[in-house]
Amino acid sequence: MDLERKALTATHWSERISDAIGAFAGSLWFVLAHVAMFTAWALWNALASPELRFDPYPYGLLTFIVSLEDVLIATFVLIKQNRMAAQSDQRDT
Repeated sequence: MDLERKALTATHWSERISDAIGAFAGSLWFVLAHVAMFTAWALWNALASPELRFDPYPYGLLTFIVSLEDVLIATFVLIKQNRMAAQSDQRDT
């Protein structure tokens, strides 16, 4: 337990940020926020007057944003996994 406490206090600010993002991305709130946002996006672009629609079906802008988000989230998860593996290796020695 002392080793983990030391590891947490010794983390760089960038690691703490990536941990926070990784933790949020793995939460139910993240899923619910995305479901709400995607639903609102689709409804707005389907039901708003034509001059107010900014991303008509098949939602190319939404696809781009989600793809970019996927790449970033995967990177944050990999950073967190690498650090957890290093902590585990250090614990084993």
